[in-house]
Amino acid sequence: MARDAGMDTPESCAHHLAFLCTDLTDPQLYERALAVHRARRRAIEALLTEAADAGELRAGTDAAALAGTVQAITAGAGLCWAVERRGGLAERLRRELDAVLREYGFTDADGTRPDFAAHWAKSPEEEHGPLGDPL
Repeated sequence: MARDAGMDTPESCAHHLAFLCTDLTDPQLYERALAVHRARRRAIEALLTEAADAGELRAGTDAAALAGTVQAITAGAGLCWAVERRGGLAERLRRELDAVLREYGFTDADGTRPDFAAHWAKSPEEEHGPLGDPL
């Protein structure tokens, strides 16, 4: 995601992908990569559950299923951004997430369309506390 350390240029994205290739082939590194992946999924699900509870998502939204979609969109958007090299990563993530979340009725608690710049102004850690060590 945009707040990942150093994910602000296509070259830094390539660097992260190179390390991911190593993580996927080394059994010890893979366990850590999987733990981080699962921790991110839980954090996304918690944020979506919070949004649903606040009335910011359509009633009956399956936060767990949507979390998988959001995680895939953020990873895929980062890769597409690095290949296409248009605009900034944060802008690309906002656009892609808006397209997905709009289908789930994503609104602010007062029913208005959210100001994504305000929603993304703080990191999840600032907004919700530390995510903790995934292991």
